[in-house]
Amino acid sequence: MHIAGFMPGLILALLVMLNSTESLGSLLGGAVVGRLASKSVASGLYLLAAVHLCGLPFAHGTLQTYLLAGTAGVSAIGNTMLRDTYFCRYCPPLNLGPGIGWVRGIGRFGAIARLLIGGALAQAGAPLLWNLYAF
Repeated sequence: MHIAGFMPGLILALLVMLNSTESLGSLLGGAVVGRLASKSVASGLYLLAAVHLCGLPFAHGTLQTYLLAGTAGVSAIGNTMLRDTYFCRYCPPLNLGPGIGWVRGIGRFGAIARLLIGGALAQAGAPLLWNLYAF
């Protein structure tokens, strides 16, 4: 991100914003799931996260960047707990432990694969925008 023109302090503040809004996403998402179907709430939040992450390159100014990153934190990272509760609702009790392990494991595999794909794109000299969209 330093190569893209971000100062180290701003990068850290952006990560703090992304991770601090994660807990807010879990709380707000849980409240909404209590009223609506968890599948539609989780799907809508993932769609919202994709739109806001793709909008980051077009943000004008620091405030708009932080708002987009915060909304992405609420939608993407905070949504993982809603995904887990949706799975637990429909999984047979005898398979719940291994099942939630598989759900979490696939998510972690995606996070690790993203780093490998991002590194491959950077090494190939792809534009930084491609790396963001791969995220």
